[in-house]
Amino acid sequence: MDTLSVVVRRKWAVAQDIVGLELVADAQVKLPAFAAGAYIDVHIPQHKCAESVVRQYSLCNGPADTDAYVLGIKEDTRSRGGSATIHRDVLEGDKLFIGLPRNNFQLFDSSQKALLFAAGIGITPLLAMAQELAFNQRPFDLHYFARSTECAAFQDRLSEMEHSGHVNYHYGLTPEATDRAVGYAVEAAPSNTHAYCCGPTAFMDVVAAHLRQWIYPQNIHLEYF
Repeated sequence: MDTLSVVVRRKWAVAQDIVGLELVADAQVKLPAFAAGAYIDVHIPQHKCAESVVRQYSLCNGPADTDAYVLGIKEDTRSRGGSATIHRDVLEGDKLFIGLPRNNFQLFDSSQKALLFAAGIGITPLLAMAQELAFNQRPFDLHYFARSTECAAFQDRLSEMEHSGHVNYHYGLTPEATDRAVGYAVEAAPSNTHAYCCGPTAFMDVVAAHLRQWIYPQNIHLEYF
């Protein structure tokens, strides 16, 4: 499998237990282009053994980020050398190896307003989609569910789209309130709307159940962790 050598240009906290990584090419070459919804393999070095572990992370980039790949990585309490190593050991200036971008979660061209649903770290591919849609002046609504404002990632990027009314935050909702919020967001959508969702399985199940009542099955796009 082809890999690229990259450098961590920036590492910063984007939310509680979530760090952002900005990766740039480790040479005078351009990083391969990609479309919203893409992900990359990240080869994460392990101090206790010679081999790396490989984890997949969605690219959060907007169309303006042509010289870097931006990732959002949540520390998993059950991590076995992936996210925990990135949070604890990977530093700015470090070199990493990554795979070429792949995409099983593409945006579809449509004049209808796109519906985007994200929960927790599931915001990462949806953030790329929202930025691409905004850049191309295509209509969309993003519904972002998080436990609290402290747990909502990349609020700086999202705030750039808030003034247009595209971004809707849902904080600390009970399962019942989440179900109502999703239902309200979906029930007025035309049946040919394209809808995209990423988040924990329980959240995905709620969103998918509502979408299937109103939207053509082929227009429902789900990205599981």
